[in-house]
Parts: sequence; C-alpha cells; structure tokens
Amino acid sequence: MSTSNAGLPPKNGVVYQVLIVARISTEHQDPRSLSDQDTLCRQWVDSNVSGQAKVRVIESQGSGELLDLQELRDLETAIESNKYDFLIVEDVGRICRRHRVHDFWEMAIDNDTRVIAINDHIDTLVDDWKLKISFAFMHHEISNADTGKRIRRTLRSRHMQGLVVQCLPYGYI
Repeated sequence: MSTSNAGLPPKNGVVYQVLIVARISTEHQDPRSLSDQDTLCRQWVDSNVSGQAKVRVIESQGSGELLDLQELRDLETAIESNKYDFLIVEDVGRICRRHRVHDFWEMAIDNDTRVIAINDHIDTLVDDWKLKISFAFMHHEISNADTGKRIRRTLRSRHMQGLVVQCLPYGYI
C-alpha cells in the first residue's frame, strides 16, 4: 500500500480534509470498537499525510448489508461534495458490503477522493485496488457467513448440554 499523500496538494490548497468511517454491525458488538477504528485510522493519517489534516469521523451501528443507513447517505453526500482528500477505513466492510462497496469506491475516485482500507491493504492510489477490493469483499462475506455458523453451532451445542437457557422457565422472576 502506498504511503504518503504522494505529493498531491490538499484540494482546498491549505489543509487535507480526511474522512474516517467506523462502524459496528450490532448492539452486541463492543462500542469501544468504534474508538479503536478511529484511533487506527488517525494513526495512519499521522504517519502518512504530510501537512495539516482536518479529520471528520462518521460512526455508525448497523449492518453493512443495509444500504439505507443514514450514515451511508451522509458519507455519500460528503464524498460527492468533492471536499475530501482522503477516506480512511479499517477495512472495506466498514463502509458497506458486497458489490455496493465497489460502486462506492468508484464514486470516491470520481470525486478525487483517495480511499484507503488499512487492514485490507487497499489504496486507490495503487493500480491494483479494483482486484484487491473484489477479493476483500469476498473474504469478508465468507468470514461473516462462517462466524454466523460458528455462533449457531455453539448455541445449539450448549443448549443440548443444558448450558444455555433460551427462555426463562415458567414462573421464574
């Protein structure tokens, strides 16, 4: 993955505008993960952007499979404003899922916004980003399906062993 702003000046000529996206899928996930994602992305900015940077963070909780999330609409509006130099995420699945993520990245490029997915090692400044993003979203889909299967398997097994009560017994308060 390319590091640095590759000598490109800020769009506004003064300060790099950076957008960070952090998302968790459900209320069962630790909300501290949002802060962890933000920290990781800010560390990337501090290490790779030479010059002053102003950061805006869009945090959300909701499935990446849902395309009607307000935060996704806010993100699209921000990108289409042509104001942002960088969009930084922990991984491609933090924005949205499946093929929609590819469309989103194309929209960012059309608006001269460089997109970086740190853990997936994808940077739109590098020519192979389209190939890498295809593999990344397939990897995330497989991983999500496997995780769901493991959770259901574990709950079934524990229920059969009497270790999980799926509902409270009658009269139990």
